[in-house]
Amino acid sequence: MMTAMAQVKEGDQVAIRFRAIASDRRVLATTGTGPALNIIAGSEDVLYGLSHGIIGMSPGEKAVLTIDAEDAFGEAEEAIERTIPRSRFPNDVQVGDALKLRCEQSEILLWVVEEGAGDTWRLSSQHPFAGQGLELHIEVVDV
Repeated sequence: MMTAMAQVKEGDQVAIRFRAIASDRRVLATTGTGPALNIIAGSEDVLYGLSHGIIGMSPGEKAVLTIDAEDAFGEAEEAIERTIPRSRFPNDVQVGDALKLRCEQSEILLWVVEEGAGDTWRLSSQHPFAGQGLELHIEVVDV
């Protein structure tokens, strides 16, 4: 008697391999030949399109998911920019780093370090890939 392969359900811990390709065909991230990435299906810890796109897949299954901008890094919107003294950040912060910072009303927002000049960093609330869709090449390794 054959047993059915496990299918990914919301809330499952899933090991995946992936390659994320931007609309301009740049590879943004990949697991490559390294260890698989462990995520929770349906969680908000990774991109919505990835987290929900693996639901229903089985170990060994591969898919190419086309993720629109809204479900990737969000639509391009007018960015909020702030200039903050470098002394308020760890020494290893660099241009391009994404930081989660607490703002007014205790809300935590993602900010991207746009540039550094003198003793300050200029941060933007706009993710650098906002407004772009993604192509995700996914393989479910284990459920």
